[in-house]
Amino acid sequence: MKRLTHRQREVLQFIIDEVVEHGVAPTIDEIHAEFPVIKHRSLVGRVLDALESKRYIKRVRSKKRGVIVVRGPDQPRHIHLKCSA
Repeated sequence: MKRLTHRQREVLQFIIDEVVEHGVAPTIDEIHAEFPVIKHRSLVGRVLDALESKRYIKRVRSKKRGVIVVRGPDQPRHIHLKCSA
C-alpha cells in the first residue's frame, strides 16, 4: 500500500475529525477553506482522488458531502466511518 503524503494525511485527518464532530464529511469548499496552502479548489479534488486510489476513502461523486472514510491514516484495516449526507 502506498504511503500518504503529509498533505494527504492532514486532509484525511480533517475529514475524520469533521465526521466525528459533526456527523458528516466536509465539502470540497470546506476542505479548501481549512487548507489555504492548497491554492485552488480543484487541487482538493486531486488530494481526494489520491486518497481514494490509496483506498483510504471512497467518494460518492453525486453527493456534496460524498466521502466515506474506509480507514484512518495509521489503520491497516477498514474502519467504516460513513460520512455521506
